[in-house]
Amino acid sequence: MALRLLFAGGGTGGHLIPALVVAGAVCRACPGAEIRFAATNRPLETRLLSGSPFPFQTVPVLSLRRELHLDLVRFPFVNGAGFLRSMALVARFRPHLFFTTGGYLAGPVGAAARALGVPVVLMEPNVFPGLTVRILSRAAAQVHLNDPIAARRVGGRQKPCSGVPFRTPDSDSDENSQAQARNRLELRQDRPLLLVTGGSQGARGINNAVLEALPILAAADFQILWQAGRLGIDAAATAAELWPGHVRAVEFIDDMPTAYRAADLTVSRAGAGTLAEQSYYGVPAILVPLPTAAENHQEYNARSAERRGAARVILQEDLTGRRLAETVIDLVKDSSRLKHMKGRSLEAARPNAAERIVETMRSAGLLRGDRR
Repeated sequence: MALRLLFAGGGTGGHLIPALVVAGAVCRACPGAEIRFAATNRPLETRLLSGSPFPFQTVPVLSLRRELHLDLVRFPFVNGAGFLRSMALVARFRPHLFFTTGGYLAGPVGAAARALGVPVVLMEPNVFPGLTVRILSRAAAQVHLNDPIAARRVGGRQKPCSGVPFRTPDSDSDENSQAQARNRLELRQDRPLLLVTGGSQGARGINNAVLEALPILAAADFQILWQAGRLGIDAAATAAELWPGHVRAVEFIDDMPTAYRAADLTVSRAGAGTLAEQSYYGVPAILVPLPTAAENHQEYNARSAERRGAARVILQEDLTGRRLAETVIDLVKDSSRLKHMKGRSLEAARPNAAERIVETMRSAGLLRGDRR
């Protein structure tokens, strides 16, 4: 009987991309495995899954608001319908295992899986686990973590620290140095490069601070590769015209490995996937945690990186253009400190996380197609 796995990626790219990477690793380790995804109807998730080899079925679900909102009234009805649809999906597909990276979608699908006797495996990338993971972990066969501190906050019979799965290039042969990466991006070799990223939508707080910081950074002869996102690209493109040779503004960067290799320093949010990529490429970071992230989990992630010596943290409430510019200049001018940060970042890297997760599941007998 073919091995069947049901995946849920949580409704955001930060949850879905690691799930897709693990699904790919399962296919390589277990040829013939049948994989299906439960998904929300969010455009990003639909786009990513439509471009993958895996079929998917949407499930109605709402996240639990932490403030007064109409969704609080709708929540039990929508998620109740999501649970019933999840029950139908699990009963039809009859998976041998349910794997999820957390997020609000994991709640109804994970509850349906457990109700129908399907083993659950969780992957929690954050230092402070989300509410859904904390609840589901009590009945989970395994909870794969990125930071050992998170083990204190979850249940589960096995809690290995496997790292965060993320996409890596098939070959680094053309991008194995900073100089080659800059040539590929047509950036100057004689100016320090600041990489600014804020996700596909953009990070308004970071974008506003960069706009204010540009005169200072340009005067200090920096070049900035600025991924401003869909909501910030117009203002960023206008600013780039005012600072030719110093600012390149783009809506989205498809080739992040090359961008990371080209950079001396990056400014970003503190999602777990972003931090895993920064560690893999050894990029020192200035982290501005998203203040509205659920249970403030991004600040927990950021403070962990700062304690390791790989990053500096500026809370958004404290972020100004001047403070950002001064921090950037201070770090880049101190080459020994920047080198130390790079080393500390590389030490935290956990490449091949997906393969470790799959091997741990296989060793525990969870990847057998003869159990149902």
